[in-house]
Amino acid sequence: HHKLIVYPDGHIFLPDIGSFFVAGKTFPEVEEEISSFIKKQYKNVKVDISLVRVSTIPIVVAGYVNKPGIIRIRSGETLLSALSKAGGIKKDGTLRDIILKHNGKLFHIDLYDLFFAMQSNKTLNPVLFPNDQIFVGPIGKTIAIIFPAKDNKGWIYEVKQDESLKDKIEKMKSCGIKISNSPALLGKTLEAELEK
Repeated sequence: HHKLIVYPDGHIFLPDIGSFFVAGKTFPEVEEEISSFIKKQYKNVKVDISLVRVSTIPIVVAGYVNKPGIIRIRSGETLLSALSKAGGIKKDGTLRDIILKHNGKLFHIDLYDLFFAMQSNKTLNPVLFPNDQIFVGPIGKTIAIIFPAKDNKGWIYEVKQDESLKDKIEKMKSCGIKISNSPALLGKTLEAELEK
């Protein structure tokens, strides 16, 4: 029996077998990868892997979140987990340009891409590592899309500078959101805006 530690860089080391990168993977994925590798190296061997304890790592979350500061998340958790543990993004915080600083590099993450993807995406919701930093800036320009037939209910969307309303509507339609009944945009008709 071996008790192994996942090192801060995301690797574990099995004596006489080698190193495995496990950060960002689920426990069943790690179990399958290690078991398959060992069974190829040794015949008639039974591999049993269990998780003893999950360590926590420090992450800095700053800007327009409800509880900014240093938070601790479990190793292997993602950007969305950290934002949730920081109390979520404030109403006046951006969803379109979350800045993640990792190993001295800045990554700009658009949460709309994640929400509209409707599937798990490790690039859009990356696994975090010790001392990663997240910054949420102020919200940008917004538009309201209102549906008169639905008692004037609708959505407020944050728009990027290089993004037109037509682009946003097409993105919504591609995700199965139905746009109908002449929704209005803050005093302008959607039809007139789409003709631009």
